[in-house]
Amino acid sequence: MLTTVFLSFFDIFYVDSTSEDTIQTDLEAIAPGNAKRTVETSLRWLASQTDRNWLLIFDNADNIDLKLKQYFPSCSSGNILITTRNRELRHYTAKDADADVKGMDLEDAKTLLLVQSRAENNDGNQALAETVVQVNCFFLSGFSVSLWRHMIQELHCFALAVAQAGAFIHCHSSLRDYRELYRHERDNLLQNEETQGQDPYQLAVYSTWRLSYEKLDESARTFLQICSCLHHEGISEEMFKRAAVSQLNLEDSELQDEVAKLLNRLGKQDSGWSSWTFQKVIMRLGSHSLIEYDHQSRTYGVHPLVHHWSGTTMEGNRHSMQKLILTIIGLSFSLTRSDEDHKYRRKLLKHTTNSMASLKPEDINPLVGSHIATIYNEAGRLKEMEALEVMVMEKRKRVLGDDHPDTLTSMRYLAGTYLQQGRWGEAEALYLVLVEKRMLLLGDDDPDTLESMGFLASTYWSQGRWSDAKALYLVVLEKRKLVLGDDHPDTLRSMGDLANTYLYQGRWKEAQALQVVAMKGKKRLLGEDHPSTLISMGSLAYTYRNLGRLDDAEELQLVVLEKSKRLLGDDHPDSLIAMGNLASTYREQGRLGDAEVLEVLVLEKRKGLLGEEHPDTLRAMSNLAATYWKQGCLQHAELLQVATMEKTRRLLGDDHNYTLDNMANLANTYRDQGRLKDAEVLSVEVIENTKRVSGDDHPDTLKSMLSLAATYRKLGRLNDAEALEAMVEESRKRHVS
Repeated sequence: MLTTVFLSFFDIFYVDSTSEDTIQTDLEAIAPGNAKRTVETSLRWLASQTDRNWLLIFDNADNIDLKLKQYFPSCSSGNILITTRNRELRHYTAKDADADVKGMDLEDAKTLLLVQSRAENNDGNQALAETVVQVNCFFLSGFSVSLWRHMIQELHCFALAVAQAGAFIHCHSSLRDYRELYRHERDNLLQNEETQGQDPYQLAVYSTWRLSYEKLDESARTFLQICSCLHHEGISEEMFKRAAVSQLNLEDSELQDEVAKLLNRLGKQDSGWSSWTFQKVIMRLGSHSLIEYDHQSRTYGVHPLVHHWSGTTMEGNRHSMQKLILTIIGLSFSLTRSDEDHKYRRKLLKHTTNSMASLKPEDINPLVGSHIATIYNEAGRLKEMEALEVMVMEKRKRVLGDDHPDTLTSMRYLAGTYLQQGRWGEAEALYLVLVEKRMLLLGDDDPDTLESMGFLASTYWSQGRWSDAKALYLVVLEKRKLVLGDDHPDTLRSMGDLANTYLYQGRWKEAQALQVVAMKGKKRLLGEDHPSTLISMGSLAYTYRNLGRLDDAEELQLVVLEKSKRLLGDDHPDSLIAMGNLASTYREQGRLGDAEVLEVLVLEKRKGLLGEEHPDTLRAMSNLAATYWKQGCLQHAELLQVATMEKTRRLLGDDHNYTLDNMANLANTYRDQGRLKDAEVLSVEVIENTKRVSGDDHPDTLKSMLSLAATYRKLGRLNDAEALEAMVEESRKRHVS
């Protein structure tokens, strides 16, 4: 709220401090009586007034070139107040004697708008004023209107914009009409000066910033334009530094040179980086209050209004700037699995989204596109990831040819995306081409060929074609043993792949034997703390759980979780997977309270790190629902399952295995609630979709058939139940070979 402070001063002198001339003119006018009108005379006179409590106000002292101290009276009496956007002037003050004037809160903004628009202060106008202020505060930020209340402390209301809106409403519009006009004519309204006075404080919003912009050097102007292409918050020096020292070759000399020129203005020096140069750019922007520093996150932010306005200064070059910024983002990270790099990539998502706003995939450099695809992959944005990978593959085909190694690598990434999306057929088709080309170009025994064969086998595995998967995995394993040796990491990984096939055939003992060998080999070669070793330990624990060796599974999973947290951090995906796996073991042990505690924690972290609609978040919801189901909390389970099913359907499609799993789980909950018809309808749909996607003999199909059989038994349809159970048994006998 507005606060009034009452202080008593004998004399108050205002000095317009926008320039040397205005300062001197106003200071000269202070000298009393017939004294000679000079700055020196006025300052000597102020210094002599030791018995008077005077106040000298240097107003609007924003010019960073002003040497303001020369205009201070040489005395210890009196008071000086400086209003400025130049943070460098705070060193003139005593400790804790400076203050930042922050944005207005909602009530103050509403009051200002009603006063400026000369509108009556009644309930109706209060409500209308709130919607107008809401627009000025938040419409430009990119947040939906429903979120504005939660963001008020973070974004503030911009006083000048509210005052300008009030003046325009008074002269040309009404509270009721202004909001809609603002939506369509934002830029015109914010640069409109017809309703402004001659006082420099009453310049239009955009004109005010334009004056500051014209005083900036080229580097500061460039950085402000860069900020307009990024998200308005979380802008870090780290991104530019990483890009400046990157050794990645874009294979586009013109683009590489343009990026280098841009970074040179900010701090790039040969192959290094000058933080001092970067900080000088920031200081110049900060002196005009065009950028703010967040000490907690150690990042920079730009007010949403400034963020939008600065984009208008590029005069048609925004598209080119977005390409350069996206290239800088792509150059700024490496594709390692380290926790540091993973956290850094997560911070880039909102900047990537802003930079991509008006670009098409084909506008982007292939190397940059493949890196940006990684950001989307880790955020669960598979459609955006796919679009970029299709672009990368097509460009590399066109420029490098179908058989170039980079083209084949891009084909592998795209096939992997199809696999994640549950598009088994499309993944298989690409992997078949990849295997054929690598056999032809490199030979049957080349490591890249064997890698492609392993990926092809994984598509068979995903489709439930266990025999095909096992046959191919065996070929890859034997060739790797022959070419690379029994203890090579790739050979050990092949053992794990083959073991997974045995797992889904119910051949637990054979799977366990392979997993033990693989785990021991990785411990010996890579060490007990290597991520690949921990993955092998987790796979063995899963087998122990299915063999009923729950204590052995728990013991291994506790080790994996402790090591993952220590090595990678509590929030790393591997740590969260380990936590979820341990929770599943607790669920099987009947320790439902312990399972719930872990699953709630995993879900909260997934939501916070990835958002509510990331596939990993949805899986965490599904796991927690399974624990509620086991606890008999069927209503809680149903609420989570319905939400998860609706989201997976919308995000991943009706036929994705996540969607089908959630539908099957919900059908089980309906059955236990006595809603047998609902359970039957849902189970039949799951069976039909799973058969179409994965085939009649896929384990998920068989599991769904058993679920429907259980519903038939509750309905008293015993013949139907027995027929389904017999079909499942026959299928399992056929495929355990």
